[in-house]
Amino acid sequence: MKTSEAHVMKRLLTYMWRYKWLTALALAFTFLTSLLLTVIPLAARWYIDHLVDPTEAGSPVLTAFQFLILYYGLFIGRVLATYLSQLTFARVSNSIVRDIRLDIFQNLQRLGMSFYDQTAAGSIVSRVTNDTQAVADMFSTVFSSLVSSFLLFLVTLVTMFSLDWHLTIWILPFFPSFGFLFVSIASYPIAWLR
Repeated sequence: MKTSEAHVMKRLLTYMWRYKWLTALALAFTFLTSLLLTVIPLAARWYIDHLVDPTEAGSPVLTAFQFLILYYGLFIGRVLATYLSQLTFARVSNSIVRDIRLDIFQNLQRLGMSFYDQTAAGSIVSRVTNDTQAVADMFSTVFSSLVSSFLLFLVTLVTMFSLDWHLTIWILPFFPSFGFLFVSIASYPIAWLR
């Protein structure tokens, strides 16, 4: 990351810091979503291993029905956690954009008349609108997706260790090559757009 990009990111994160509790709530919902995404297949695995036994004539219908309610409850919980995560990230994003627009407006009021003589009003409005929309998209979509993917990776890694730590240790040396492949593939569209 270039120095100017790092400086811009640092300034944007100071805006996010103003809403640290709301951001923490969004991160908590994102973590809950990642946890439920991992628990739902494990619950199905448990059901297949423990409740589906073709050798038993009298299968536990009530237990299967209770499990079905639990399974759909987990699914609805995941959908609700995802919705609340996106909602809180969008609220943080809109609050940050509002603060940036207020700061821009205060700065525009301090500028002298010579600035307005040399710059078209439409270009000022267009730049403010487009740049703040890019910031809003970054916080509500890109940042939330990045955090969600990272948390899902961590929860999956912990689950892999809990299921079979021997196999997980054998897989760990391949993670850096997957990371390198991901970064190199992700950098192609960025280089192409420049």
